[in-house]
Amino acid sequence: AYTDWSRRPLEPDQVTYALDDVRYLLECRDQLDAKLAERKRLAWAQEEFQLLLERVGQGQKPEEAWRRVSGASGLKGVELAILQDLTAWREEEAIRRDRPRRWMIPDRVLIEMARRGPKNDAQLRRLRGLHPKEIDRFGAAVLAVIRRSRDRDPQSFPPRLPRVGRVPDSGVEAVVGLLATLLRVIAEKQKIAPRMLGTHKDLERIVCHYLNGAKTPGPLDDIPLLQGWRRNVAGDVLLQALRGEIALRVSGHPDAYRVDWNSDSDPDSNGPN
Repeated sequence: AYTDWSRRPLEPDQVTYALDDVRYLLECRDQLDAKLAERKRLAWAQEEFQLLLERVGQGQKPEEAWRRVSGASGLKGVELAILQDLTAWREEEAIRRDRPRRWMIPDRVLIEMARRGPKNDAQLRRLRGLHPKEIDRFGAAVLAVIRRSRDRDPQSFPPRLPRVGRVPDSGVEAVVGLLATLLRVIAEKQKIAPRMLGTHKDLERIVCHYLNGAKTPGPLDDIPLLQGWRRNVAGDVLLQALRGEIALRVSGHPDAYRVDWNSDSDPDSNGPN
């Protein structure tokens, strides 16, 4: 049932409910540590936690937050300037109000604001996705940000982001499909979800980088699939497949078949342990 956590004092059952959110955490941690150690994956988890700590320690500069907004790659010029400034404002306002940023203005609304660049309250209210009460609260501030963005020197506009979408080349898509199959096989062997290792867009970028550098949207050193434990488990195998150093094979019958691979450099190779 829903409860109003803003009312004070809290009811006894609310206090008990809140305590239950944390009282079992240490015990759960010990059990998860034991299971991870048993499966020799404790180092994986520790690596992930360390990355999270580093990101928290580094923080996110408000002026760089626009890069994480879904749909930013479709904008250019003053649109990107508006998006950059609005997203920075949203970051700072969310911190000040102690609210999730997307509760204030969803990403899709930021993109629409950047495209349309509303100049007055009436135009702002025509945008879908903003509650009238929120517009009453911060509409004037948003319009002021947009005006400042328009006045910026074009030389200060953010660079256009590379558009990473479906690659139209059917040959490239065929290779991506092959790697996607191999990734699923690796994930099944490791008993983890394929998306924990990598995404379809990751595979597209890797394939384009390998087959045609001209189509590659930037360097690959930001792809988790090619870093740390993910690279050891799957990334290197995928690169071997691209270089023709391993071969896939299908065994069994239609009701119980399996896909595996062999390495030219290691005839006894049968995938990761």
